[in-house]
Amino acid sequence: MRSILLFLICLMSFNVSANVIIFPENITVLSVNGIEQSSHFFARETQIEFSTGNQVVVLKYQDLFEGDDDHTKVKSKPFVVLFTLNELLNAKNKIMAVTPRIEELSQAKAFAKNPKVKLLMESGKEIASVNQSLIKFNAQGQFVKLTHNNKSAKLNESVIANSQTINKHNMLKEKCSDNRQQAHKVSSIERLKCLWNKANKAEKEAFLHYISAQQ
Repeated sequence: MRSILLFLICLMSFNVSANVIIFPENITVLSVNGIEQSSHFFARETQIEFSTGNQVVVLKYQDLFEGDDDHTKVKSKPFVVLFTLNELLNAKNKIMAVTPRIEELSQAKAFAKNPKVKLLMESGKEIASVNQSLIKFNAQGQFVKLTHNNKSAKLNESVIANSQTINKHNMLKEKCSDNRQQAHKVSSIERLKCLWNKANKAEKEAFLHYISAQQ
């Protein structure tokens, strides 16, 4: 019985595909797929095992530079790397998270404003990935929720008679008009809806970033 259990355990271990990604010392891993990671500023490198599938990794760039009198610490805001590890990758091959070559303080400050990493296999082949700020990532998530809620609301409204829909549309037009005499009759929510409908894409993204930063 014990030998059968050992055989099953070994068989399961061979079926599990895990890839090791090595992050350099100037990149701190904050979380992996929503799980926070412990890290140390002076660690030489960080090695993390990943199973196959979609990955969401939150990173931060930070480094220390010597000055004339003291040391200058440069760090970025958290940023997200999105990528997918498929079953075709050889689990024995290690993957390197690579940053541009940074030797001077000015280079570090420039990189900290827009940090990006590449994922390279030992063969030199790059794994497709997307880098973006954590604020933008969260804002897009909030936008998806808003879109989903709007679609659900539209489905629920489909049971309302066409005449009622037309009346509501006409009322909304009247509320969104620039008539100052009607402005005091409109609630704050209705005003926000009107402003949102009038805003362009850039203004909507900026507002979503503001909402995310307030949370």
